[in-house]
Amino acid sequence: MSLVILTLTSLWALWLVAPTKSMLVKLISRSTSPEVSLAFLNELKGQEPQSRTIVFMQAQNQYELGLVNDALESLNPILFYSDGRRDWHSHSLFLAILLQQSYSDDAAVKEKATTKIATFFSGIDYIPEANLARQFADAAISLAMPTFAYQFLYPHLKSGETSYKELVELALQTSDYENAAKLQREAFMEYQSLESLASLIKLNQTANNTAANLHFFHQYDGKLSNNPQYLTLVIQHAKTAGELDLALDKSQQLLALEPSTPLLLETADIAIAMGNLPLATELLIQVINDDPTSTALTKLHSVYRWQSDIPNAFQTSLILLQQGANEAQIRAGIEESKALGDIYHEGVFFDALAYSNALKPSEYAAWLNALEKAKGTPDALRSITKLSAKRPYDSALISHKARLYSYNSDHLQVIKQRNKLIRLRKPTTDEAMRFANAYMALYQPEQALRVLIEPTEWTTANDDYLRMVAALAWDSSDKQLAQLSQQYLMQRSTANVDVYRYIQLHAPFDVKDVDELTRLYKESGDSEFLLLAIRVSNEAPQSNQTATLFELASKDTDLKNNAEVTYYRALLAIEQGQTVLAHQLYQQAISSEVSFQPAINNYMWWLIATNDHDKLTRVYDSYRLPLANNSDFWSVFAATAQQLGRNDEADLWYRRQIKATDKPDVALLLNYASLLELREQYDRAYQLRKYAAKNMTTSLLTLPDGDISHRALLALFVGDKTALKLAEANTLAAPSSNNIAELIQYYLAQGRPDVALYWHEKTALSQYQLPDWQQLSFAIAQHDRETMEKLLTESLTLPVSDKNYALQAVGRHQQAWQQAQQEIGVLTDKVAEKQLRKNHVNQHPNKTHSVRTQQTTITQWGINRFSLDYYAPHHNGYYRLAVISSKLTLLIF
Repeated sequence: MSLVILTLTSLWALWLVAPTKSMLVKLISRSTSPEVSLAFLNELKGQEPQSRTIVFMQAQNQYELGLVNDALESLNPILFYSDGRRDWHSHSLFLAILLQQSYSDDAAVKEKATTKIATFFSGIDYIPEANLARQFADAAISLAMPTFAYQFLYPHLKSGETSYKELVELALQTSDYENAAKLQREAFMEYQSLESLASLIKLNQTANNTAANLHFFHQYDGKLSNNPQYLTLVIQHAKTAGELDLALDKSQQLLALEPSTPLLLETADIAIAMGNLPLATELLIQVINDDPTSTALTKLHSVYRWQSDIPNAFQTSLILLQQGANEAQIRAGIEESKALGDIYHEGVFFDALAYSNALKPSEYAAWLNALEKAKGTPDALRSITKLSAKRPYDSALISHKARLYSYNSDHLQVIKQRNKLIRLRKPTTDEAMRFANAYMALYQPEQALRVLIEPTEWTTANDDYLRMVAALAWDSSDKQLAQLSQQYLMQRSTANVDVYRYIQLHAPFDVKDVDELTRLYKESGDSEFLLLAIRVSNEAPQSNQTATLFELASKDTDLKNNAEVTYYRALLAIEQGQTVLAHQLYQQAISSEVSFQPAINNYMWWLIATNDHDKLTRVYDSYRLPLANNSDFWSVFAATAQQLGRNDEADLWYRRQIKATDKPDVALLLNYASLLELREQYDRAYQLRKYAAKNMTTSLLTLPDGDISHRALLALFVGDKTALKLAEANTLAAPSSNNIAELIQYYLAQGRPDVALYWHEKTALSQYQLPDWQQLSFAIAQHDRETMEKLLTESLTLPVSDKNYALQAVGRHQQAWQQAQQEIGVLTDKVAEKQLRKNHVNQHPNKTHSVRTQQTTITQWGINRFSLDYYAPHHNGYYRLAVISSKLTLLIF
């Protein structure tokens, strides 16, 4: 036992005296001389080549001595344990050595070291110790290898060696936004501060990942969820991102916590943007109830308009108007007033627009219309006068002022406005019409007409305008302008034609105008055109259009029974030899409800010419009293009464004609002379004819066939020979039916029918038509029974004596006897009756007797004479048996 103890004690003592390997290693590590330490370590390594501690210390001393490559070579074998685990102390030294090389000034060495470090780092997935991870991360950071730094530090986030901020920055350096955001979100959830929230939001925005922020806002329900600053931040970011639902939700949440006018307005804006107009309305009303600012009112007004809530929008516009609305707000008020039919407030809004000088010329009419209806013309005039002061050269304002003055019948002011306007521009047709009416009211039609033609486009104005021009031109006797305005009216429609003025302006018409008148009738349907065409056609010497015109008239409701048209048809019937039809038409024309007086006149002249005493008497008796005061009928009444033997009445009509004029017509005097001669007032008849021949030759020659009457007077006062020579010369110079008939009359009166026949048959005068009585004279002279028969049957104008003689000549003695018996004592033409009596007596001498009584009184001489005569025919004359006075004297001849 004691031996054992002694041995152990000896061994212990020996151990204390002799150093062990581990002690030796410790002593080497404490050495301040790396060269000594390296020498000992080399010896130790020879003894224990596998000792990791010795190798590590060897590498460490080599590193200190600057033997970098030797150090790295020494470290390589011990970087990993045999089981594959990493020797982090060796890794740390290995990194330090490489890191030192990376700081070398030698670019090649530096680049090689950096590459080795990158390779070295790439093999490390995880560093278990936080401080070592920090070391490796710092190295990576210094070499701009943030990926490795993030990789080494992230597992040690909670160790205190790193922070969320650093890791986020490292992730961002490699554009690893996902991890950066994840770390930032974790940081916020850990601290839940506004600062970390701001960082998270900024990070997501930098990563262009607004959706992440919105997702976070939707999901977050932590301690900041009711924080006003948080809510404000969320609202702003949600609005920016267009996440209006989130913005509205958070805004309403914030309103519940901290209500304010700006927030109400902002929330209302969000509601508007979302189309939640009822909520916006509610919010804006809250704002206005607290503070009715124009901004809130403007927004509320817009919300009402978007909801088509015009009444409330209108009420809002009224409040804005009171606060001093801008132009857009005033115009909105105008629109709303119109929509509600509130003409009064429309005028109020328009007036506000005018007051602010914001009215557009195109709005003048609507403004004044509303203002006039709202407040009356005087207020409108006052308002427009104020605006005119600001716009003195606004022609539209001048025009409207003129219109308002015209409403007040202030014609002088209207004209004053016209004078202002004309300095700026020509008036429009509406303006010209207004100015013209003012001039008309002041009795200045010429000025009115001048104003109407001032507009450049007056010829294209409406029909009423052109009619006014036409009327004023007519009244002013401006024929050219009247025709021009009528022409423009007719170019548009013939219905615009004033027929009366058209006729007056274009008269006289001739047959060349018939086609145009017919066209106007067909286009306008106005019967006056057709009636005028018929008149013109009837007056033409030869017209082939009459029948066509009558056909048109027969289809016209106004003309088919028209008395004047019927009269013209009667004239055509006479021309065509349709005597019976002519009588019927004349009767129709003069017996219609509105009889055509020229038809009465002409009918009577025709009856006079045809010796139709029966019809003539009926017509004369029907109209002589109703038309007694119509001077147009005195001439025909005189001729009718004279032909009917009612000489006293004829004398009355002639006298009325003569008294009605200071210068009696020569034809009237001659006709009156004929009547006086019939009434056996030969001296007066002679004097009248002498007066006419001496003083009225010129007038006589201007009458139709007046030269014939003039030669008849020459025959009376100078002699038949002189008259015959003149008739021959006149006939040769200007042959006509009447001139030839005059010439032949002279020859027949002289008993020279052979000469008359020569002139008519052997010369160029044979082409002219002779009167029926001259044709009958030629037929009797030539014993032309056929011609005599024809004339007796067809002619209506044969003298009774000639007709009687012809009846005897053709052997119709009984008819001649009956005709004479009917006419004798009835004829008013005494000369004709004497000729008839002569023929009648010569035909039946044994049946002819007559008795005559006469009483002659010459008072100044005291003579009173009475006689009773009996007559009987004799082949050389006649017998007469007379008893005179108180004495019986028998005289036989």
